[in-house]
Amino acid sequence: MKKIVYVIILACINYSSFGQILEEYVPENLDVFKSDTIKYEVNADGYIDVKSIPRPDCEVFYKIANYYYNDADKIFVIPEGTEESSGFARIKKEFSRSYKNRVFKKESELSNTDFQKLLILHAPIHYYKDWSKFNLPILQEEKGFSFRGQKYTDENDGIFYMSPNIIAKTGNSITPIWNLYNSYCTLYKYVIINDNRYVKYGLLNGHEIDLEKVKTSNYKSVISKYFKFDISKSLEGISTSEYDAIVEQICETMDLDLPDFKIQCMVHSGPNGARLFSNWFPLLGCNILEDSVSFGAAHNGVIHVIGEGKGLISHESFHAIWDKLVGIRNTFFAEGTQMYYEFIQDSSKITTALEVMKKYKDYDLKSLIIGNNFFNAPHENNKIIAYPISGLFSMYLIEQYGLEKYKLLFKAEKGENGFTEVYELKLDTILADFYSWIDSK
Repeated sequence: MKKIVYVIILACINYSSFGQILEEYVPENLDVFKSDTIKYEVNADGYIDVKSIPRPDCEVFYKIANYYYNDADKIFVIPEGTEESSGFARIKKEFSRSYKNRVFKKESELSNTDFQKLLILHAPIHYYKDWSKFNLPILQEEKGFSFRGQKYTDENDGIFYMSPNIIAKTGNSITPIWNLYNSYCTLYKYVIINDNRYVKYGLLNGHEIDLEKVKTSNYKSVISKYFKFDISKSLEGISTSEYDAIVEQICETMDLDLPDFKIQCMVHSGPNGARLFSNWFPLLGCNILEDSVSFGAAHNGVIHVIGEGKGLISHESFHAIWDKLVGIRNTFFAEGTQMYYEFIQDSSKITTALEVMKKYKDYDLKSLIIGNNFFNAPHENNKIIAYPISGLFSMYLIEQYGLEKYKLLFKAEKGENGFTEVYELKLDTILADFYSWIDSK
């Protein structure tokens, strides 16, 4: 029996200086970061043994991330000419909502003393008028950027870099910055994304993990009508054509255009490879995982599954399509929309969901809708109650106000204000109507 793991861990550790934390844990000299310092072990089939690859230190991650989010005094640098960039405005708003102890300053207003504080650079590299003054090893190129002698010119290329006084999430467009924003980057000194995929991790112990080397060794590429698969070479007989039909069914049901892009999907042979490529270390822990652990993820537009699980690939394909064509709001609505789709496919799931909703009618639904505690909700029948409840709430919104208006919610402001913006009703009013709707079922 496979073990499915969902873990959220919060750390509350205080430090007096952000630079002090990095000086303790992060080597400043990039010369120590060499992929050839890792001696990859090869298994009996001739593939790299992912269990032998060095892993990040989750405890150090918690210390750095907690200080970065909560305690460090931060200056968010606003490049000139970003007033008309809705993508950058969204990043700025999300940063303002999520991080404490922060101020915003235009690039042109930075003083010499500001460079002694923690500067936050979360914008495409060419937005900055004078990138060189930040004195980072990320170089601005005519087309893209370069790092350690390698150029990155794809629109979806991006990089995270951490130094004692700067945390940079930059790249060639807004998309990779959003991808880095939604990643657990402070596990590392640097992270490089190429075409939405993680390709290099600079571990805090000085090792550089070259994910492309591992992928070339352990995976084979298969292209279908809507998918770009990377399938573990140790898995045999996986058919890809049936998944194209799943995509067409999703788009028809949810009134979406058929994708003009390839959905990227990695099919792994075990949980350690899946965690490595999805960077889900904080959720699953940094120790070697038992082979019985199973999970799926659609992260930064790339699906990660273990083995050929049609249901899991279908589930994560829905997320990949919806996230790309409609947008991302939070986990509650990501899973709620997918559950609504499942309700359409199997109406018996509605009955089960209603039973759960009525049993937990006094649960604080509002905190689920606008908060980040989806996975902290109680369990019923070995499943988090947030899944069926989010599906019912999405179903209610779609039935009452229409699918197109529901899609607008994914473009609206986060939190309660988004409901007023889209539905011209306060969330409390919508919730009261939702409970009446539940009672009528």
